[in-house]
Amino acid sequence: MHQMQARRIFGVSDTQMSNAHYVFEDKTYLGKKLEVDGKAFINCTFRNCTLVYAGGDPPKLDGCSFENCSWGFDAAAARTLGFLSGLHSGGFDLLVEQTFNEIRNGETFMTVPAMSASTGAGDSDSSGGQKTILGFRPPRILKVPKKHH
Repeated sequence: MHQMQARRIFGVSDTQMSNAHYVFEDKTYLGKKLEVDGKAFINCTFRNCTLVYAGGDPPKLDGCSFENCSWGFDAAAARTLGFLSGLHSGGFDLLVEQTFNEIRNGETFMTVPAMSASTGAGDSDSSGGQKTILGFRPPRILKVPKKHH
């Protein structure tokens, strides 16, 4: 049976953990389908569960264990994966592979201030704090050969 132990992931700080929309601690989930966007799970156990991420605030997982679980993707997260799949099959496979290699090596992702589309200024949340988004330095593609049909 596949089992995994999660420690603090997604580079989540204690401050971000305290800002989660919902915090669940020391819970056990059996055979559940759980939407995880914006939620914090601390020292929880997941068995035979499907965790669904829809592209909202990343979930915070700290000290959790997973047994025979799977991940599902919905909404914006599913569209992002579809876009990456299209890039991969449309001649940009090296871009997608390089992006995933950088993710594996921890080189790509960083936290950057969110910018307002209308003003170009950073957005503030309701508490007056500065919002951040997860950004990345895109890999460079120098040349993509045309596919001949």
